[in-house]
Amino acid sequence: MAEVSDNLQENFGLTSKQAAYREREIRRHFPEAWVEEYEKLIVSMTNNEKDRHVLAAAVHANAELIVTYNAKDFPQTAIAPYSIMVQGPSTFLTTLYQRDPNAVIQCLEEQAAAINKSVHYVLSRLRINVPRFVDTLQT
Repeated sequence: MAEVSDNLQENFGLTSKQAAYREREIRRHFPEAWVEEYEKLIVSMTNNEKDRHVLAAAVHANAELIVTYNAKDFPQTAIAPYSIMVQGPSTFLTTLYQRDPNAVIQCLEEQAAAINKSVHYVLSRLRINVPRFVDTLQT
């Protein structure tokens, strides 16, 4: 989360107060997503050094999947011993949609309603980062 907060401030112009608010909200809505006490595993990870904390947290949490734009930082030789796969966000979301399209559509509708926008608006924003997923929905 510290890395996300830093990126929000440095790359997206959020204030530290705005970034802290976002972190609190994420923690409040996704309490099950927090992995702690993984730090001792970092030194044994062999993937890209800047992302070893990510793999260590995934190993500690017994995760099956890491979703990232930086798949190159998680070579097969580094993740295979832990039976962890790596996917990009578009692939991840497209797979979810293929498994349960109604659930994905419902989630998008709920997200749109929560921000008082249309699903079309949400998809237009998602297109920036996950265009293949949006294309799948619109075909």
